[in-house]
Amino acid sequence: MPTAAKRELVFSIDGQSGTYIVHMDLSFMPRAFTSHQRWFSATLSSISNSGFVYAYTNAIHGFSAVLSPTELKTIKKSPGYLYSIKDALVKVDTSHASGFLGLSSDHGACPVTDYGLDVIIGVIDTEVWPESKSFGDDGMGEIPARWKEEFESATQFSPSMSNKKFIGAHYFNRGLLAKNPNLTTISITLLVTWTAMEPTLPPPRASPE
Repeated sequence: MPTAAKRELVFSIDGQSGTYIVHMDLSFMPRAFTSHQRWFSATLSSISNSGFVYAYTNAIHGFSAVLSPTELKTIKKSPGYLYSIKDALVKVDTSHASGFLGLSSDHGACPVTDYGLDVIIGVIDTEVWPESKSFGDDGMGEIPARWKEEFESATQFSPSMSNKKFIGAHYFNRGLLAKNPNLTTISITLLVTWTAMEPTLPPPRASPE
């Protein structure tokens, strides 16, 4: 997953501006910069007074920022620019993931992969309730030593709510707040669990008549 480095947001948004995810080629980073975050910041500050929303490190290299059409055009001419994607709202596809993905406990990916045994799983969701029985850790082994992430504290949520199954959580709402600064309760959560025992898939839902 991308590791996001937070920065102070100072936005001046007009009707033409939008939030963009900009992918950069690290091989173009000048040696004068000690980190790619500093390079991204310098690239952005050379054309805009806005700080970037996130800097991305792992799955991609790049940053997200609120840009006007003119600023985006200038960014595209910057050394190392690969491509950009405009941020957009999306709708939830399903609340029943196993059925949506066509997973079966009898055949296919589940039995072939030993039902995800000892796999760390990251799930993007709109909310998480640590007290839910779904996150109960009865029968779970110790958290894998390879897991290095930490919980991010939030409203009515603290790292003390973690357990041997629910091992990580981060929320990402800065892109949405950049375009809608008056919102106060919207967030997207990346929650992380791991499977230390064979999971049981829920039965498929009956089709409506």
